[in-house]
Amino acid sequence: MSNFSDFIGGSSGGSSIGEFKIFGERGETFTDTNGFLWLKTGVISTDLTTYPDAPTDGVWYNPTNYTRTTNTGNFSPDNGYALKNGGYLDGYVIAARQSTTSQGYTAYNFNGYIETGNMPTSNSSSRYSGFNYVKCSASSGVNSNVAGAGNMFTIAIEGYTSWSYVRLSTYTNSADANANGKPVGLADSCVLNDESGSSIHVSIAYQIGNVHFDNPNRKLYVCHGNHFNMSLYVYDFSSETAFGVTSHLISATSKNASGPALNYAPDNCTMVRSVTFSSTHMYVAYYADDAQLFIRSIPLSGNLSWASGTDLSNFVTDEGWYQNSDGDILKSGTNYDTPYTVFYGMDGNTPTFLKTDNSNNLNQYRAQPLIGVGTSSVIGVYQGTGTKYYMRIK
Repeated sequence: MSNFSDFIGGSSGGSSIGEFKIFGERGETFTDTNGFLWLKTGVISTDLTTYPDAPTDGVWYNPTNYTRTTNTGNFSPDNGYALKNGGYLDGYVIAARQSTTSQGYTAYNFNGYIETGNMPTSNSSSRYSGFNYVKCSASSGVNSNVAGAGNMFTIAIEGYTSWSYVRLSTYTNSADANANGKPVGLADSCVLNDESGSSIHVSIAYQIGNVHFDNPNRKLYVCHGNHFNMSLYVYDFSSETAFGVTSHLISATSKNASGPALNYAPDNCTMVRSVTFSSTHMYVAYYADDAQLFIRSIPLSGNLSWASGTDLSNFVTDEGWYQNSDGDILKSGTNYDTPYTVFYGMDGNTPTFLKTDNSNNLNQYRAQPLIGVGTSSVIGVYQGTGTKYYMRIK
């Protein structure tokens, strides 16, 4: 156990990996006379291979080569534009506005295009809990209304007439290359039922959900429920031979789920914040009973149970960290609305997500274990002029 003289004296004798001590400024890392390697707090490392025993925090991490952009007001949680549930395709993101009474969407891409507006709908009381994109897989013969927008169209979970029933709606997208990803016209719809043929619906006050079409396996995944009890329904689209291949149109007017709904209300989950999908996984952002925000990664190839998934990077904080152009490690700000996440794409084997912060910035983050970001273990210990906290990592 360390005593106070250890902290102020800079001695490293008997130190354990993960222990913090105070030294005079010695750069980002240094090796002491005992051969121990030390990392300065405020500096982070992702090299878990070289430092396999170093303690890690799983956090939002925004490397300097990621785009971090300011969109004045457009993504402010206070203005109701925080990213909620949505999807990603070919660099474009679509997400629901935060307001539960809004027909709104936000479409965005990192080439600078941004659009917020109301969904084109046939009913003014329709509400939306999730959006995604589908790209037709055919190399030719694609419906002209879809081909002009890069073979891409929008799908949405629509609560028709204020959630009296739920339907899958499809929309054509803008053919303008600068606005590709913007839904411009309601094209078709299909009522979604549970496995017995009964309507699925949820209280509008707490609605949350999302949708994903697994084109290769011809399955539609629909998450629907509220922040405290969410259900996953799976629909077989193998009979829809044109949908997602050459067309955005659905031949059936209604579909029943292929089996009972899977309910996600685990013992340690106090609130589901958002649900998004990649081509292989479902990501559920949720608060655990210790108030930490986790992202549960559930493979679509398995039985889809909560137990089949794992939490990314130990935990993901609702504050988040990012690295600025000077290499400083900063927090992105705390707001209970900001943990809404939208899956954005893979960086190698690491999933990345979009989230908003208190400064209305839209940030792209990796969710991964990092070495050396935290100082909570040593807060309250006097550091002194010209000295820094270091953590032993090897």
